[in-house]
Amino acid sequence: MSRWVTVADMEQLYPPAWDALSHPYFRQFLKSFFLVQGVYQLLACTLLAGKSDEQQRKRSWIITTFAAFCASMMSIPFVFDLLWCNLDWRRVTEHRETIADPLTLFFMAYLSCDLVTGVFCYRKFVNLSSGWIHHIVYFLFCMYWIQKGWSHCFAVNLCMELPTWIMGIGTLKPRFRSYWAFTTSFLSTRILMHLIIIYSLSVPSGHHVNKEAPSKMPLLFEVLAFPMHAIWAYKSVRGLRRRMKKLAEEAKAREKARLAAIDEATRLLDSADELELGHDDTRLAGAPSTRVTHRSVHAKARAMQLVSNAAYVLWHSAPEAWRQAYREELDFNKKQGIDPKDLRRSTLVRRALARHLLHGNKRGHNVPLVKEDDEDDDLEDWMSITSLDSFDREKPRKGLQVSIGKGIRINMPRELDPILHGQKYVVSEYPVDREASGSRRQRIVGQMRRRFEVARRDMVVF
Repeated sequence: MSRWVTVADMEQLYPPAWDALSHPYFRQFLKSFFLVQGVYQLLACTLLAGKSDEQQRKRSWIITTFAAFCASMMSIPFVFDLLWCNLDWRRVTEHRETIADPLTLFFMAYLSCDLVTGVFCYRKFVNLSSGWIHHIVYFLFCMYWIQKGWSHCFAVNLCMELPTWIMGIGTLKPRFRSYWAFTTSFLSTRILMHLIIIYSLSVPSGHHVNKEAPSKMPLLFEVLAFPMHAIWAYKSVRGLRRRMKKLAEEAKAREKARLAAIDEATRLLDSADELELGHDDTRLAGAPSTRVTHRSVHAKARAMQLVSNAAYVLWHSAPEAWRQAYREELDFNKKQGIDPKDLRRSTLVRRALARHLLHGNKRGHNVPLVKEDDEDDDLEDWMSITSLDSFDREKPRKGLQVSIGKGIRINMPRELDPILHGQKYVVSEYPVDREASGSRRQRIVGQMRRRFEVARRDMVVF
Protein backbone atom coordinates (compact mmCIF):
# COMPACT_ATOMS: atom_id res chain seq x y z
CA MET A 1 0.00 0.00 0.00
CA SER A 2 1.47 3.33 -1.06
CA ARG A 3 1.76 6.19 1.36
CA TRP A 4 3.01 9.75 1.33
CA VAL A 5 6.77 10.32 1.64
CA THR A 6 7.39 11.96 4.97
CA VAL A 7 10.25 14.14 6.14
CA ALA A 8 11.67 11.18 8.05
CA ASP A 9 11.68 9.09 4.87
CA MET A 10 13.53 11.80 2.94
CA GLU A 11 16.06 12.09 5.73
CA GLN A 12 16.67 8.33 5.63
CA LEU A 13 16.57 7.78 1.86
CA TYR A 14 18.41 10.91 0.67
CA PRO A 15 20.78 12.01 3.45
CA PRO A 16 23.05 14.23 1.25
CA ALA A 17 20.12 15.98 -0.42
CA TRP A 18 18.34 16.46 2.89
CA ASP A 19 21.46 17.87 4.49
CA ALA A 20 21.79 20.37 1.64
CA LEU A 21 18.14 21.41 1.75
CA SER A 22 18.10 21.76 5.51
CA HIS A 23 21.33 23.76 5.63
CA PRO A 24 20.93 27.35 6.88
CA TYR A 25 22.80 28.63 3.84
CA PHE A 26 20.23 27.12 1.48
CA ARG A 27 17.41 28.83 3.35
CA GLN A 28 19.36 32.09 3.19
CA PHE A 29 19.83 31.58 -0.55
CA LEU A 30 16.09 31.04 -1.05
CA LYS A 31 15.26 34.18 0.94
CA SER A 32 17.61 36.24 -1.21
CA PHE A 33 16.27 34.65 -4.39
CA PHE A 34 12.66 35.50 -3.58
CA LEU A 35 13.67 38.99 -2.47
CA VAL A 36 15.35 39.72 -5.79
CA GLN A 37 12.47 38.16 -7.71
CA GLY A 38 9.94 40.20 -5.72
CA VAL A 39 11.74 43.45 -6.53
CA TYR A 40 11.77 42.52 -10.21
CA GLN A 41 8.06 41.67 -10.31
CA LEU A 42 7.16 44.87 -8.47
CA LEU A 43 9.03 47.18 -10.87
CA ALA A 44 8.26 45.16 -14.00
CA CYS A 45 4.52 45.35 -13.34
CA THR A 46 4.41 49.03 -12.36
CA LEU A 47 7.08 51.52 -13.42
CA LEU A 48 8.61 49.52 -16.26
CA ALA A 49 5.54 47.77 -17.64
CA GLY A 50 5.10 47.65 -21.38
CA LYS A 51 5.46 45.41 -24.40
CA SER A 52 7.98 47.42 -26.38
CA ASP A 53 11.54 46.24 -26.85
CA GLU A 54 12.81 49.31 -25.02
CA GLN A 55 10.77 48.50 -21.93
CA GLN A 56 11.84 44.88 -22.11
CA ARG A 57 15.46 45.94 -22.30
CA LYS A 58 14.99 48.12 -19.23
CA ARG A 59 13.36 45.25 -17.34
CA SER A 60 16.40 43.11 -18.08
CA TRP A 61 18.43 45.55 -15.97
CA ILE A 62 16.18 45.59 -12.89
CA ILE A 63 17.77 42.60 -11.15
CA THR A 64 21.32 43.64 -12.06
CA THR A 65 20.81 47.22 -10.87
CA PHE A 66 19.20 46.19 -7.58
CA ALA A 67 21.84 43.54 -6.82
CA ALA A 68 24.73 45.84 -7.77
CA PHE A 69 23.41 48.56 -5.47
CA CYS A 70 22.99 46.24 -2.49
CA ALA A 71 26.33 44.51 -3.04
CA SER A 72 28.36 47.70 -3.50
CA MET A 73 26.80 49.38 -0.47
CA MET A 74 27.30 46.35 1.78
CA SER A 75 30.94 46.09 0.71
CA ILE A 76 31.81 49.55 2.03
CA PRO A 77 32.44 48.41 5.67
CA PHE A 78 34.74 45.63 4.45
CA VAL A 79 36.71 48.02 2.22
CA PHE A 80 37.02 50.50 5.06
CA ASP A 81 38.17 47.76 7.45
CA LEU A 82 40.84 46.57 5.01
CA LEU A 83 42.20 50.09 4.52
CA TRP A 84 41.99 50.78 8.26
CA CYS A 85 44.11 47.67 8.93
CA ASN A 86 46.79 48.85 6.47
CA LEU A 87 45.96 46.04 4.01
CA ASP A 88 46.80 43.39 6.62
CA TRP A 89 44.33 40.52 6.20
CA ARG A 90 45.34 39.04 9.54
CA ARG A 91 43.81 42.05 11.31
CA VAL A 92 40.65 42.27 9.21
CA THR A 93 37.45 41.33 11.02
CA GLU A 94 35.84 38.57 8.98
CA HIS A 95 32.14 38.68 9.98
CA ARG A 96 31.65 35.59 7.86
CA GLU A 97 28.58 34.07 9.49
CA THR A 98 26.77 37.36 10.10
CA ILE A 99 27.49 39.47 6.99
CA ALA A 100 30.05 38.08 4.54
CA ASP A 101 28.47 34.68 3.91
CA PRO A 102 24.88 36.04 3.57
CA LEU A 103 26.18 38.75 1.22
CA THR A 104 27.91 36.15 -0.95
CA LEU A 105 24.75 34.03 -0.95
CA PHE A 106 22.77 37.10 -1.98
CA PHE A 107 25.10 37.57 -4.94
CA MET A 108 24.66 33.91 -5.88
CA ALA A 109 20.88 34.36 -5.68
CA TYR A 110 21.15 37.37 -7.99
CA LEU A 111 23.15 35.37 -10.55
CA SER A 112 20.70 32.48 -10.60
CA CYS A 113 17.61 34.71 -10.49
CA ASP A 114 18.86 36.79 -13.41
CA LEU A 115 19.32 33.68 -15.54
CA VAL A 116 16.01 32.09 -14.58
CA THR A 117 14.05 35.30 -15.07
CA GLY A 118 15.88 36.03 -18.30
CA VAL A 119 14.86 32.70 -19.80
CA PHE A 120 11.17 33.48 -19.31
CA CYS A 121 11.01 37.28 -19.53
CA TYR A 122 13.90 38.73 -21.58
CA ARG A 123 15.69 35.86 -23.25
CA LYS A 124 17.04 37.89 -26.19
CA PHE A 125 18.85 40.23 -23.78
CA VAL A 126 20.77 37.42 -22.03
CA ASN A 127 23.84 36.83 -24.17
CA LEU A 128 26.37 34.04 -23.93
CA SER A 129 29.48 35.78 -22.60
CA SER A 130 28.17 38.31 -20.07
CA GLY A 131 25.09 36.22 -19.29
CA TRP A 132 25.36 32.47 -19.16
CA ILE A 133 29.14 32.03 -18.91
CA HIS A 134 29.70 34.96 -16.54
CA HIS A 135 26.86 34.06 -14.17
CA ILE A 136 27.58 30.32 -14.02
CA VAL A 137 31.33 30.78 -13.48
CA TYR A 138 30.84 33.38 -10.76
CA PHE A 139 28.20 31.20 -9.10
CA LEU A 140 30.72 28.35 -8.83
CA PHE A 141 33.42 30.75 -7.63
CA CYS A 142 31.14 32.01 -4.86
CA MET A 143 30.42 28.46 -3.70
CA TYR A 144 34.15 27.74 -3.60
CA TRP A 145 34.98 30.95 -1.71
CA ILE A 146 32.31 30.29 0.91
CA GLN A 147 33.59 26.76 1.38
CA LYS A 148 37.18 27.99 1.83
CA GLY A 149 36.20 30.76 4.24
CA TRP A 150 37.12 33.66 1.94
CA SER A 151 33.69 35.26 1.77
CA HIS A 152 34.90 38.45 3.51
CA CYS A 153 37.53 38.84 0.77
CA PHE A 154 34.79 38.43 -1.82
CA ALA A 155 32.77 41.07 0.05
CA VAL A 156 35.64 43.53 -0.42
CA ASN A 157 35.62 42.79 -4.16
CA LEU A 158 31.90 43.55 -4.38
CA CYS A 159 32.76 47.27 -4.33
CA MET A 160 33.53 46.72 -8.02
CA GLU A 161 29.78 46.46 -8.63
CA LEU A 162 29.48 50.25 -8.26
CA PRO A 163 29.96 50.99 -12.00
CA THR A 164 27.42 48.26 -12.78
CA TRP A 165 24.89 50.06 -10.59
CA ILE A 166 25.64 53.40 -12.30
CA MET A 167 25.19 51.80 -15.71
CA GLY A 168 21.93 50.19 -14.60
CA ILE A 169 20.54 53.49 -13.32
CA GLY A 170 21.41 55.11 -16.65
CA THR A 171 19.62 52.32 -18.50
CA LEU A 172 16.47 52.47 -16.38
CA LYS A 173 16.41 56.29 -16.37
CA PRO A 174 18.30 57.71 -19.36
CA ARG A 175 18.16 61.20 -17.88
CA PHE A 176 20.53 59.99 -15.12
CA ARG A 177 23.01 58.47 -17.57
CA SER A 178 26.55 59.75 -17.08
CA TYR A 179 29.47 58.37 -19.03
CA TRP A 180 31.88 60.30 -16.85
CA ALA A 181 30.46 58.79 -13.66
CA PHE A 182 30.62 55.28 -15.08
CA THR A 183 34.17 55.62 -16.39
CA THR A 184 35.43 57.27 -13.20
CA SER A 185 33.85 54.65 -10.96
CA PHE A 186 35.12 51.85 -13.20
CA LEU A 187 38.70 53.09 -13.09
CA SER A 188 38.59 53.72 -9.33
CA THR A 189 37.11 50.34 -8.40
CA ARG A 190 37.91 47.74 -11.03
CA ILE A 191 41.39 49.08 -11.75
CA LEU A 192 42.71 51.04 -8.77
CA MET A 193 40.95 49.09 -6.02
CA HIS A 194 41.65 45.84 -7.82
CA LEU A 195 45.37 46.62 -7.85
CA ILE A 196 45.23 47.48 -4.15
CA ILE A 197 43.58 44.13 -3.39
CA ILE A 198 46.16 42.28 -5.50
CA TYR A 199 48.96 44.01 -3.63
CA SER A 200 47.41 43.22 -0.24
CA LEU A 201 47.18 39.54 -1.20
CA SER A 202 50.69 39.38 -2.66
CA VAL A 203 52.46 40.32 0.59
CA PRO A 204 52.98 37.60 3.24
CA SER A 205 50.04 38.79 5.33
CA GLY A 206 47.78 38.34 2.31
CA HIS A 207 48.12 34.58 2.50
CA HIS A 208 46.09 34.61 5.71
CA VAL A 209 42.69 35.56 4.33
CA ASN A 210 41.48 32.49 6.19
CA LYS A 211 43.55 32.56 9.33
CA GLU A 212 42.98 28.87 9.96
CA ALA A 213 44.06 27.75 6.47
CA PRO A 214 46.54 30.12 4.75
CA SER A 215 46.47 29.97 0.95
CA LYS A 216 47.60 31.83 -2.16
CA MET A 217 44.50 30.94 -4.14
CA PRO A 218 42.71 34.28 -3.49
CA LEU A 219 45.67 36.03 -5.13
CA LEU A 220 45.42 33.72 -8.13
CA PHE A 221 41.72 34.50 -8.60
CA GLU A 222 42.37 38.24 -8.38
CA VAL A 223 45.21 38.12 -10.91
CA LEU A 224 43.12 36.09 -13.37
CA ALA A 225 40.24 38.57 -13.18
CA PHE A 226 42.37 41.70 -13.65
CA PRO A 227 43.06 41.36 -17.44
CA MET A 228 39.32 41.23 -18.11
CA HIS A 229 38.79 44.41 -16.07
CA ALA A 230 41.72 46.09 -17.84
CA ILE A 231 40.22 45.33 -21.26
CA TRP A 232 36.84 46.66 -20.15
CA ALA A 233 38.50 49.81 -18.79
CA TYR A 234 40.29 50.40 -22.09
CA LYS A 235 37.03 50.03 -23.99
CA SER A 236 35.27 52.33 -21.53
CA VAL A 237 37.86 55.10 -21.89
CA ARG A 238 37.88 54.73 -25.67
CA GLY A 239 34.09 54.88 -25.74
CA LEU A 240 34.09 57.98 -23.54
CA ARG A 241 36.53 59.75 -25.85
CA ARG A 242 34.44 58.79 -28.86
CA ARG A 243 31.28 60.12 -27.20
CA MET A 244 32.96 63.37 -26.19
CA LYS A 245 34.17 63.86 -29.77
CA LYS A 246 30.69 63.15 -31.09
CA LEU A 247 29.12 65.59 -28.64
CA ALA A 248 31.63 68.26 -29.65
CA GLU A 249 30.81 67.74 -33.33
CA GLU A 250 27.08 67.90 -32.61
CA ALA A 251 27.58 71.12 -30.64
CA LYS A 252 29.45 72.65 -33.59
CA ALA A 253 26.71 71.53 -35.95
CA ARG A 254 24.03 73.05 -33.73
CA GLU A 255 25.95 76.32 -33.52
CA LYS A 256 26.42 76.37 -37.27
CA ALA A 257 22.73 75.68 -37.84
CA ARG A 258 21.80 78.34 -35.29
CA LEU A 259 23.87 80.99 -37.04
CA ALA A 260 22.53 79.90 -40.41
CA ALA A 261 18.96 80.24 -39.12
CA ILE A 262 19.66 83.72 -37.80
CA ASP A 263 21.30 84.77 -41.06
CA GLU A 264 18.38 83.36 -43.04
CA ALA A 265 15.86 85.22 -40.88
CA THR A 266 17.90 88.42 -41.22
CA ARG A 267 18.01 88.04 -45.00
CA LEU A 268 14.25 87.58 -45.16
CA LEU A 269 13.64 90.65 -43.01
CA ASP A 270 16.03 92.69 -45.14
CA SER A 271 14.16 91.62 -48.27
CA ALA A 272 10.93 92.79 -46.67
CA ASP A 273 12.61 96.15 -45.92
CA GLU A 274 13.64 96.51 -49.54
CA LEU A 275 10.10 95.81 -50.72
CA GLU A 276 8.66 98.47 -48.44
CA LEU A 277 11.32 100.99 -49.41
CA GLY A 278 10.60 100.31 -53.08
CA HIS A 279 6.91 100.87 -52.41
CA ASP A 280 7.62 104.21 -50.72
CA ASP A 281 9.84 105.32 -53.63
CA THR A 282 7.05 104.53 -56.09
CA ARG A 283 4.60 106.66 -54.16
CA LEU A 284 7.06 109.56 -53.97
CA ALA A 285 7.73 109.39 -57.72
CA GLY A 286 4.09 110.20 -58.49
CA ALA A 287 3.08 106.92 -60.09
CA PRO A 288 -0.60 106.36 -61.02
CA SER A 289 -2.81 105.49 -58.09
CA THR A 290 -3.88 102.15 -59.55
CA ARG A 291 -0.28 101.13 -60.09
CA VAL A 292 0.64 102.35 -56.61
CA THR A 293 -2.25 100.43 -55.12
CA HIS A 294 -1.32 97.30 -57.06
CA ARG A 295 2.32 97.56 -56.06
CA SER A 296 1.33 98.38 -52.52
CA VAL A 297 -0.77 95.26 -52.23
CA HIS A 298 1.91 93.16 -53.87
CA ALA A 299 4.70 94.61 -51.72
CA LYS A 300 2.60 94.18 -48.59
CA ALA A 301 1.82 90.57 -49.44
CA ARG A 302 5.42 89.81 -50.34
CA ALA A 303 6.71 91.49 -47.19
CA MET A 304 4.23 89.53 -45.10
CA GLN A 305 5.37 86.35 -46.83
CA LEU A 306 9.02 87.07 -46.14
CA VAL A 307 8.34 87.82 -42.51
CA SER A 308 6.33 84.60 -42.27
CA ASN A 309 9.34 82.72 -43.55
CA ALA A 310 11.56 84.49 -41.04
CA ALA A 311 9.14 83.56 -38.27
CA TYR A 312 9.19 79.97 -39.48
CA VAL A 313 12.98 79.83 -39.40
CA LEU A 314 13.24 81.41 -35.98
CA TRP A 315 10.43 79.27 -34.57
CA HIS A 316 12.15 76.04 -35.52
CA SER A 317 15.52 77.39 -34.42
CA ALA A 318 14.26 77.96 -30.89
CA PRO A 319 14.67 75.30 -28.18
CA GLU A 320 11.78 72.98 -27.46
CA ALA A 321 11.41 74.38 -23.93
CA TRP A 322 10.80 77.84 -25.40
CA ARG A 323 8.21 76.57 -27.88
CA GLN A 324 6.44 74.71 -25.10
CA ALA A 325 6.35 77.89 -23.01
CA TYR A 326 4.76 79.76 -25.92
CA ARG A 327 2.11 77.06 -26.38
CA GLU A 328 1.33 77.16 -22.68
CA GLU A 329 0.95 80.93 -22.89
CA LEU A 330 -1.55 80.64 -25.74
CA ASP A 331 -3.49 78.01 -23.78
CA PHE A 332 -3.50 80.30 -20.75
CA ASN A 333 -4.92 83.16 -22.82
CA LYS A 334 -7.68 80.90 -24.12
CA LYS A 335 -8.55 79.75 -20.59
CA GLN A 336 -8.81 83.39 -19.54
CA GLY A 337 -11.25 84.01 -22.38
CA ILE A 338 -8.75 86.05 -24.39
CA ASP A 339 -8.51 85.36 -28.09
CA PRO A 340 -4.86 85.61 -29.17
CA LYS A 341 -6.04 87.30 -32.37
CA ASP A 342 -7.44 90.16 -30.28
CA LEU A 343 -4.06 90.85 -28.71
CA ARG A 344 -1.76 93.35 -30.26
CA ARG A 345 0.92 91.32 -31.95
CA SER A 346 3.67 93.47 -30.47
CA THR A 347 2.42 92.43 -27.02
CA LEU A 348 2.35 88.78 -27.99
CA VAL A 349 5.79 89.06 -29.45
CA ARG A 350 7.11 90.67 -26.28
CA ARG A 351 5.60 87.93 -24.17
CA ALA A 352 6.70 84.92 -26.10
CA LEU A 353 8.25 85.20 -29.52
CA ALA A 354 10.95 87.88 -29.14
CA ARG A 355 12.89 86.35 -26.24
CA HIS A 356 16.51 86.51 -27.22
CA LEU A 357 16.13 84.49 -30.39
CA LEU A 358 18.95 86.59 -31.82
CA HIS A 359 21.25 86.05 -28.85
CA GLY A 360 24.42 84.96 -30.63
CA ASN A 361 25.82 87.25 -33.31
CA LYS A 362 22.85 89.62 -32.79
CA ARG A 363 23.51 90.04 -29.09
CA GLY A 364 23.15 93.80 -29.30
CA HIS A 365 19.46 93.43 -30.14
CA ASN A 366 17.05 92.73 -27.34
CA VAL A 367 13.26 92.67 -27.17
CA PRO A 368 11.70 95.54 -29.18
CA LEU A 369 10.49 98.64 -27.42
CA VAL A 370 6.75 99.18 -26.97
CA LYS A 371 4.78 102.11 -28.27
CA GLU A 372 2.52 104.11 -26.04
CA ASP A 373 -0.62 102.49 -27.48
CA ASP A 374 0.45 99.07 -26.25
CA GLU A 375 -1.40 98.54 -22.97
CA ASP A 376 0.64 95.64 -21.64
CA ASP A 377 2.08 96.47 -18.21
CA ASP A 378 4.11 93.30 -17.83
CA LEU A 379 6.25 93.57 -20.91
CA GLU A 380 9.47 93.74 -18.95
CA ASP A 381 8.88 90.23 -17.64
CA TRP A 382 10.46 88.26 -20.42
CA MET A 383 12.53 85.14 -20.35
CA SER A 384 16.04 85.06 -21.74
CA ILE A 385 17.00 82.12 -23.92
CA THR A 386 20.74 81.70 -24.39
CA SER A 387 20.83 79.03 -27.08
CA LEU A 388 18.98 77.79 -30.11
CA ASP A 389 18.42 74.18 -31.07
CA SER A 390 17.95 73.96 -34.79
CA PHE A 391 20.04 70.81 -35.24
CA ASP A 392 17.42 68.47 -33.81
CA ARG A 393 14.40 70.43 -34.93
CA GLU A 394 11.06 68.71 -34.81
CA LYS A 395 8.87 68.30 -37.87
CA PRO A 396 6.32 71.12 -38.02
CA ARG A 397 2.68 70.30 -37.83
CA LYS A 398 0.66 71.05 -40.94
CA GLY A 399 -0.72 74.53 -41.15
CA LEU A 400 -0.66 77.47 -43.54
CA GLN A 401 1.16 76.86 -46.83
CA VAL A 402 3.78 79.57 -47.44
CA SER A 403 6.02 79.84 -50.49
CA ILE A 404 9.69 80.61 -49.98
CA GLY A 405 10.48 80.95 -53.68
CA LYS A 406 11.73 78.66 -56.45
CA GLY A 407 8.52 76.64 -56.31
CA ILE A 408 9.13 75.55 -52.71
CA ARG A 409 6.25 75.77 -50.26
CA ILE A 410 6.48 75.17 -46.52
CA ASN A 411 3.91 74.51 -43.82
CA MET A 412 3.70 77.28 -41.27
CA PRO A 413 3.17 75.94 -37.75
CA ARG A 414 -0.30 76.46 -36.36
CA GLU A 415 1.18 78.12 -33.31
CA LEU A 416 2.07 81.14 -35.44
CA ASP A 417 -1.44 81.69 -36.83
CA PRO A 418 -2.44 84.20 -34.09
CA ILE A 419 0.67 86.21 -34.90
CA LEU A 420 0.58 86.07 -38.66
CA HIS A 421 -3.13 86.95 -38.80
CA GLY A 422 -3.38 89.53 -36.04
CA GLN A 423 -4.02 93.27 -36.07
CA LYS A 424 -1.84 96.01 -37.42
CA TYR A 425 0.72 97.32 -35.04
CA VAL A 426 3.82 99.45 -34.91
CA VAL A 427 7.17 97.87 -34.16
CA SER A 428 9.84 100.05 -32.67
CA GLU A 429 13.54 99.70 -33.24
CA TYR A 430 15.72 97.27 -31.38
CA PRO A 431 17.78 98.75 -28.56
CA VAL A 432 21.48 98.25 -29.11
CA ASP A 433 24.60 98.36 -27.03
CA ARG A 434 25.31 102.08 -26.84
CA GLU A 435 28.35 101.61 -24.60
CA ALA A 436 30.39 100.00 -27.35
CA SER A 437 33.95 101.20 -27.42
CA GLY A 438 36.07 101.41 -30.54
CA SER A 439 35.15 102.65 -34.00
CA ARG A 440 34.99 99.20 -35.59
CA ARG A 441 32.55 97.88 -33.01
CA GLN A 442 30.45 101.03 -33.28
CA ARG A 443 30.21 100.58 -37.04
CA ILE A 444 29.17 96.94 -36.66
CA VAL A 445 26.54 97.81 -34.06
CA GLY A 446 25.30 100.64 -36.24
CA GLN A 447 24.95 98.35 -39.23
CA MET A 448 23.07 95.80 -37.15
CA ARG A 449 20.81 98.50 -35.80
CA ARG A 450 19.97 99.84 -39.24
CA ARG A 451 19.17 96.35 -40.49
CA PHE A 452 16.67 95.80 -37.70
CA GLU A 453 15.01 99.21 -37.48
CA VAL A 454 11.48 98.67 -38.74
CA ALA A 455 8.49 100.99 -38.31
CA ARG A 456 4.82 100.94 -39.31
CA ARG A 457 5.05 97.42 -40.68
CA ASP A 458 2.16 94.97 -40.78
CA MET A 459 4.31 92.03 -39.76
CA VAL A 460 6.24 90.40 -36.95
CA VAL A 461 9.81 91.41 -36.16
CA PHE A 462 12.09 89.36 -33.95
